[in-house]
Amino acid sequence: MTTYIVILTTLLSNRKRISVEEDLTNLFNEIRLTFNAMTSFIDDLHTDEGITAGMRAVMEFVRRNGPHTVPQIANARGVTRQRIQILVNELLEAGLVEAQENPAHKRSMNITLTDEGTRAMTRMWEKENALIAERPWPFSPAKVKEAAQTLRQVRENL
Repeated sequence: MTTYIVILTTLLSNRKRISVEEDLTNLFNEIRLTFNAMTSFIDDLHTDEGITAGMRAVMEFVRRNGPHTVPQIANARGVTRQRIQILVNELLEAGLVEAQENPAHKRSMNITLTDEGTRAMTRMWEKENALIAERPWPFSPAKVKEAAQTLRQVRENL
């Protein structure tokens, strides 16, 4: 009888673990699909600005966090320095960001928004907020808060 209980307990424990693994796999898949859908959505939404989702992400980071170097932005965003450098070069060319002297490092300049970059960011936020407000979202504010907390915990545990 004891052997039967041990086997049953082990099977149930493994089943629970497999269920959690399957649930996390499904969650990760949804995150990837949502990221891709949001990237396309943002690219389409801001076509008139000439700003891609990647460029917007760099601009938003600098707007929210102040001047940072390319390596600092890359580290905070979890992407390569080279990818951020490409985006920053595009933003510099468009006049949306500028490189400023960095007292802490002679070669790595601080990237900050220009006045036009700040205005473009404000226009994008206004456009996005208007779309969010007009859509009939099928979930409550509590569900949104819970989803954000869950995603934050996933990110912090990676």
